[in-house]
Amino acid sequence: MRGCSKRHWKAAKKWVMENRGPRCAYCRRKVTRANATIDHIVPFSRGGTNHLDNLAFACLQCNLLKGNMLPEEFKAAMHAFFGRLIWIAAWRNKFVNTDRKD
Repeated sequence: MRGCSKRHWKAAKKWVMENRGPRCAYCRRKVTRANATIDHIVPFSRGGTNHLDNLAFACLQCNLLKGNMLPEEFKAAMHAFFGRLIWIAAWRNKFVNTDRKD
């Protein structure tokens, strides 16, 4: 966390684990204190603070993908991205026959 001592960071991580639960705030995968990252819900670059109410656990993948998006923006981006992937997979299964016998 930007501008925080290591001791403060460890205490914040413990507080988030105890009060928010051991799951990624975005994909809901289970995380441990060792593999979880602390995410600023409202990004620091967009006026967020290091206040405990603005901190959440995120798995590394979600934290990296979220970047400086707000949670609503991240959710919309993931929905659009995965929605496209599902559509492409359905199209391929319907129109591209991979079980051809020549």
